[in-house]
Amino acid sequence: MYKEIKGYAFYWHARNNEGTLHLQLADGGHAQVLIDSPQEGLLLLDVLRNEGPVVFDPNHEMIMTGLELVGEGEGD
Repeated sequence: MYKEIKGYAFYWHARNNEGTLHLQLADGGHAQVLIDSPQEGLLLLDVLRNEGPVVFDPNHEMIMTGLELVGEGEGD
């Protein structure tokens, strides 16, 4: 079952070159996603900042955006 993400905190441990994305879910729950690279962290932060709604699937540990129509861009 998908759970809407309401908030997040991003942690990066430079010495170990790894990070954690802490998710606050709409149902009051929390989840953590391990980040393997700076690029992965930047991608996920971009999605969380610029898309909506964004949901988390705890069974598959996936972060997903809501459905968007093809060709829609900023300001359309």
